[in-house]
Amino acid sequence: MKLKNTTVRLFTFCISVILLSISSCNKGPEPATPEITTLPAIVEGGNKAIFNATIGGVTTSVNGFLYGTTPEPTLENAIHIPAGAPVDGGIMSTISVEPSIPTYYLRAYAYVNDEMHYGNEVSFTTGHAIGESFEGGRVAYILQDGDPGYDLNTEHGLILANEYFGADILWGCDSVYVSSATGMELGTGAANTAGILATCAVEGSAAYLCDNYESDGYTDWYLPSFRELEAVDTNFDILEDIEGGHYWCSTQSADTLKAWAIYMWTNEGEAAFPSGEYKKDLERRAIAVRSF
Repeated sequence: MKLKNTTVRLFTFCISVILLSISSCNKGPEPATPEITTLPAIVEGGNKAIFNATIGGVTTSVNGFLYGTTPEPTLENAIHIPAGAPVDGGIMSTISVEPSIPTYYLRAYAYVNDEMHYGNEVSFTTGHAIGESFEGGRVAYILQDGDPGYDLNTEHGLILANEYFGADILWGCDSVYVSSATGMELGTGAANTAGILATCAVEGSAAYLCDNYESDGYTDWYLPSFRELEAVDTNFDILEDIEGGHYWCSTQSADTLKAWAIYMWTNEGEAAFPSGEYKKDLERRAIAVRSF
């Protein structure tokens, strides 16, 4: 009786092993889970961003990036940038982004076995772009390393008004030397303008018009200094809709009767009269700027 029971148990065990083996052979391998790493975004020129990520553990050509202003971006709430098949385990996309949005959220994705897989999330911010509409005007110059007021961690620059004041504007203070308006450099235009108005606030003069200008609620406009207006002029090929010609600066000349003016928007060689010092009672254009 004992021998019979032992034989039955042995037979049952063998059958179980065979069935388990057959089951294991029929069962396919577990699908691999992609290893997705979203790398920090690289921002260039204020409106150009380069996205990079690595994808390991799977082979897929359905992948890319999702970015937007909402954390954990998805296909439903973010911008989709497809990337294609990985190269050496990495994917990359170069795009133009809207500048000066406070923060973007970015993560890479891969679509594997009918399932969406996301990488880690990173955030990035963009700088301003020349010509961008911003705080009442357009960004006309961004301070560079070496410029007065340049800050490696905080972007600063000049915003140009969207409209200029005629072609018949006088500088004013015809026979007065404005000693508080001799600043030539970047960052001196506001003080120059205040100095002019404190000395001779002539209604309708270049400084007066700029100081009283308002756009989108911004009222801190001023007549730019020589270097400020010169800096703006370096971007004349990007900025548009402003009439070319001589524009007054807020910089008083060493000559009591003269002030500085910049010939803008046209190649200097084409100007009948180049940038320089001109009598204050000549008719010139004027345009306001403000700092950010």
